Amino acid sequence: MKMPIILALDTKEIEVAEKWILASLDRIDHFKVGLEFYLRHGAAGIDRLRQVGKFDLFLDLKLYDIPNTVKGAVESVARLEPKFLTVHAAGGVKMISEAAKALPNGSITAV
Repeated sequence: MKMPIILALDTKEIEVAEKWILASLDRIDHFKVGLEFYLRHGAAGIDRLRQVGKFDLFLDLKLYDIPNTVKGAVESVARLEPKFLTVHAAGGVKMISEAAKALPNGSITAV
């Protein structure tokens, strides 16, 4: 299995992220969006980026809370269909398991 190349869109500015996607979409089909971008632009920001081109999303939010709260947070972002979503490994097996249940079509990445 070939591992994807994932380009980190480490910016808070949506226009910059759009330019990076346009410049690399012919070679890269996975992009990482982090907490700062997500808190500034939300799901609407991800939707806007996907208007630039089709790509798989690595949503790097590093969720960490009690299991039920993390499950609810994952359910809230599930409509974005992230291929990967990060949670803190320190949250433990129960938290990670609840996150995975809430994202059946994606992968929970514990960091």
